[in-house]
Amino acid sequence: GAGLTIRSFAALQQVHPGFDPDGVLTFRIATPPAKYPTAEQRRALLRQMDERIRAIPGVSEVGLISQLPLTGSGALSPYAYDDATARNWESETSDGRNVSPAFFRAMGTRLLAGRVFDEHDFGTQNIIVDETLAARAWPGQNAVGRQLQVQPNGSDNRFATVVGVVEHIRAHDLSRAVRPQLYRP
Repeated sequence: GAGLTIRSFAALQQVHPGFDPDGVLTFRIATPPAKYPTAEQRRALLRQMDERIRAIPGVSEVGLISQLPLTGSGALSPYAYDDATARNWESETSDGRNVSPAFFRAMGTRLLAGRVFDEHDFGTQNIIVDETLAARAWPGQNAVGRQLQVQPNGSDNRFATVVGVVEHIRAHDLSRAVRPQLYRP
C-alpha cells in the first residue's frame, strides 16, 4: 500500500496542470447581487481591484476567472460543432469559465493558436477553447476563426467565434482530464 501511494504521488508530480503555479497567489471574492446588482457594477469593481492589485510591488500580472483550476466543475457549457451534435444538444459539454484578458498570462497557460481576449471582446460572441475541445471539434485543423454553436437550435446568438486555443487546464484534479474547456470574456 505504501509503495502504491508513493508511486501515485510521484506520478502526480509529473503531471502538468496546464498552468505554472510558481509565484501565483489566488483568492476568491464575492459580488453579492444586493450590493452589485448589475453586470456593469460588477465589472467596475473588478476593474478597480485589478488596478489596485497591479499597483502592488512585485505583482507582474493580474487575471480573473469565474472558478479557479483544480476546484471542480463550474457551469457546464453545452456546445455543438456539427449537425449531429446540434441535433443532440447537450451531448457535448465543456467546463465553462469566464476569464479576464490577462488570466492566461497570469497563470502561465500557453496560448497554442490565435490570441487571448482583450477589452474589446466583452459583450461579444468571441470565445477561447482548450486544445481538447479544438481536437474533438476540428481534428487536425486550426480552430481559430471557426464557429462553435453555444446555444440550442432556434436561439438568438447561438454561434460564437473561436479567437484562441490554449492548453488544457486541469479543472477537477491532477489524475485525469475530465472535460474540454470553453472560455468567455
